[in-house]
Amino acid sequence: MPVLKFYFVIALLALTISMEAESATDAKVLILGAGASGLNAAQTLHYKGENDFLILEAEDHYGGRVHNVRFLQRVVELGANWIRPTGSKLENLAQKIELATRPSDFDDIVALTNKGAIVTDDFKLALDWLDDKLDEALDLGADHIDDEETDMSLRSALKYVGWKAMTPEEKLAEWFRIDFDLADEPERASLLAYAADKLYTEEDEPVVEDNSNNNNDNINEQDYLKEQRDLVLVADNDPFNYRNRDRYDDRYDDDDRFSDYWNDRYSRRRRQAYDGSQEQFVIDKDGYIQIFNETMTFLRKRDYRDNILYNKVVERIDYSNDREVTVFCRDGTSYTAEYVLVTFSLGVLQSDLIEFVPALPLWKTTYWNRFEMAAYSKIFLNYNERNGRFWAGEEYDKEWFANVHSSNRKGMWPLFLNFAHGDLFGKDTHMLMAILTGDEARRVESLTETEIMREAENTLDSMFNRYDVPLPNSILVSNWTQNPYTLGSYAIWTLGMERDCFDKMESRVGRVFFAGEATSFNNTGNLQGALESGKREGLKIYNCIYSSSCKQWKTGTKCGCKSGVAASSNSTSLTIGIFFVGMIVGTFGVGLIVGFISYKKIKQKAQVDKGSTDKKMPHTYMDYVAVRPTAGSQNQTYQDNLEKKKQAMLM
Repeated sequence: MPVLKFYFVIALLALTISMEAESATDAKVLILGAGASGLNAAQTLHYKGENDFLILEAEDHYGGRVHNVRFLQRVVELGANWIRPTGSKLENLAQKIELATRPSDFDDIVALTNKGAIVTDDFKLALDWLDDKLDEALDLGADHIDDEETDMSLRSALKYVGWKAMTPEEKLAEWFRIDFDLADEPERASLLAYAADKLYTEEDEPVVEDNSNNNNDNINEQDYLKEQRDLVLVADNDPFNYRNRDRYDDRYDDDDRFSDYWNDRYSRRRRQAYDGSQEQFVIDKDGYIQIFNETMTFLRKRDYRDNILYNKVVERIDYSNDREVTVFCRDGTSYTAEYVLVTFSLGVLQSDLIEFVPALPLWKTTYWNRFEMAAYSKIFLNYNERNGRFWAGEEYDKEWFANVHSSNRKGMWPLFLNFAHGDLFGKDTHMLMAILTGDEARRVESLTETEIMREAENTLDSMFNRYDVPLPNSILVSNWTQNPYTLGSYAIWTLGMERDCFDKMESRVGRVFFAGEATSFNNTGNLQGALESGKREGLKIYNCIYSSSCKQWKTGTKCGCKSGVAASSNSTSLTIGIFFVGMIVGTFGVGLIVGFISYKKIKQKAQVDKGSTDKKMPHTYMDYVAVRPTAGSQNQTYQDNLEKKKQAMLM
């Protein structure tokens, strides 16, 4: 009898410790950052029925780099402004919620020298020549992808195909086609990443899990997908995507017909890759932020919306405890949760402003430090109505003004958007928006507003030298490179990025998970990538909580193979021991319950520590990028190569 009492006390003690550990947490999940990825992770958890989460946001608003402000009675976007990629699920989503947009017309442009001469024809000739060379460079990049060859810089690829910008028009054409798109120079850009971004397609899943038409938090996922088919990707019907290749075998039995179809899709995608044709520019009076407000149902419910805590600047993340993670903020508060999702900007992660305890493993930090944080600056310039518009002449009635300057300093105030043109802001508008990228954006954003206004005045005065160009009376600078919570605009791939080891960027470390546009393979650097990463990690966390799948990249594991760490044998032994202690004292009716509860909790811990080893993970790169068909009508060869690739993924 004394022995039974002893075991009974031990079992009750185990239950007490377990209950105390549970009550010590502020939430099951802490999401750090209320940008696109953080919000979509919360929406994904909410959609799955898990609402025990808190979001800590450093600023006083949600949205992150999707942020609009009122500037002289106009709503302007400081961050994301275009819906990219064209034809994507994000574009479909924007159409569904009737977000107000207009197509940008990059051909509607006037090019001016620093002496006021109009050289638009010469500039467009340079663009045409560069487009031909980019086409050759993309062929080279596609061949490198197919043959898994070593990466090279986009600059090296352009040299290889014979492009070298010599004239001011050619230098501006290069900025307009490459730097404007990448927010950095071709010397630092990866050819493989550029080719993959321009030529290949995406997976066909909804970008936001919308349960607004359902009364239950937990709904059948298949039913949901059937209801939301209009939100899936155009890529669902695209032979680029090998998952859909079989359905095209029957439709295009004739080799030439399939080749013609594919070549048509391929060439159209290339054209859109260069000129941005049909890219939608958001002009909604309520801002791009509506993409969140209208699709994320948890934001429409006050009880869940209040889970966002503002002005919480995170300084330390302590994940040394194997049961929970504690986050410490600058204001002295701290929060504890079973799981933490980090969605900070890559610039913040690279800056070491956040202390991780213990320090993150080198396989994590080394990899994200190989990315570059791009600089993309918007400068809004408003002019006094009494002075009229110095660009009011008929020859200047264009959407874009391009600066063909003779300076050797590339990208110096190269482009201005005319808000008075067409249906942007209307003819009564006296506002321009300058766009700068790369080192010039970093330089200008480090200046004072007065210095920026002077530079803008001098630049425009030389471009419109028949007019007396005044100082703008108001200015607004996006300042993403100076914002301590972003330290840049978005992530870009650099030369030599290991495309087949992208697992490291998105892998958890213990109970700490990572999301953000930098972790999105297909859409690094844009809003869709951020949304996709939030959904991805939200599902991972949910699976870690409620199933046995909780993958983690493991040192020594080849990327694309099985990942994870075996469950601790000590945990397993303890689980069995406590379960049988409960069985021994089961005659008292309490022991069995205590043993079962302890068993469940320790089993859950073992599941978190254990990687999923029952399935082979597909090769990361080929999982996203379908192989390119061979030229001509060799359709059978394409099918054979495709089958080899698919088999290789399973090896």
